[in-house]
Amino acid sequence: AIPVYAGEKNYPKVAKLVRGYLSTIIKLVVSPRNLASGILLARLVDTIVSSRPRVHYVCGFHQHLNVYLTWPYQVGRSGVEQPISVDLGSNAANDLDSLIAIRKSKSVE
Repeated sequence: AIPVYAGEKNYPKVAKLVRGYLSTIIKLVVSPRNLASGILLARLVDTIVSSRPRVHYVCGFHQHLNVYLTWPYQVGRSGVEQPISVDLGSNAANDLDSLIAIRKSKSVE
């Protein structure tokens, strides 16, 4: 998990807390579930059926980063269209670069 927020105030502490929280959930429930998945699915179906392009956070191949990840994408009638530009602070950008390097090294193995 990479926290992205304006200013990145106390970024190391926030990142540690977010990752610790997610880690605790995974340990307790073994297979975490997104409690909002029903609402998110309904919104996605509405986007496609109504032909109103919207931004959705979906897992897809990000051509500029050359890796699959969950990212905000423009989604429309024809599916996932394009990644949305995200202004990352320096801490989040460093964490993202590290994550991408790890994923790329694992895909080579």
